[in-house]
Amino acid sequence: LGEFHRNGGNLTLIGTVDNTGRELVLDDESGLFWFLGSSGRILNGLVSSTNSLALVATASGGTLDGVTLNAPMLIRGGGNVYVRNGLTLNSRLTMGSTNYPGDSGWLRCLGEQQLVGTGEIVLDTQGFLIADQGGKLTIGPGLTVHGQGVSILASAGREGEGFILNRGKILADVTGGQINIG
Repeated sequence: LGEFHRNGGNLTLIGTVDNTGRELVLDDESGLFWFLGSSGRILNGLVSSTNSLALVATASGGTLDGVTLNAPMLIRGGGNVYVRNGLTLNSRLTMGSTNYPGDSGWLRCLGEQQLVGTGEIVLDTQGFLIADQGGKLTIGPGLTVHGQGVSILASAGREGEGFILNRGKILADVTGGQINIG
């Protein structure tokens, strides 16, 4: 796959990028924005970037399937990202946006999933980390989930059907902020 560069436009992933055994480098001196489209899926491998923001999810969603994410990602504007076959996060994943009240971002972990790595999930306003469809989500010991105004839900719309096991850190570290776990 190599590197993707842009000069002023956006790149939209439609379909599956089979990144098995490879490194997908998202980089550009002016800042690359890679949008996951509704059928966008990155399968396996490493995704990296030297930019302050590399991936931006769309409201129509996309899937990270067995990916190691070493690139910053933003999920806002009603954006949905689905996790299958685990996610290793070694960067920053931000959900929601303080700049846009009511803005939401959803990270939906389908089935039995593990979020591991040394990264952080920043919960800005209205971010949702979900063990979806009655799944089991394990947050690994190297991860930190922190911020404000976010819910960490066991199951979207089906209370009591999902399960979250936290082995990492969950911190409400913004003055006046609140993280709801249920």
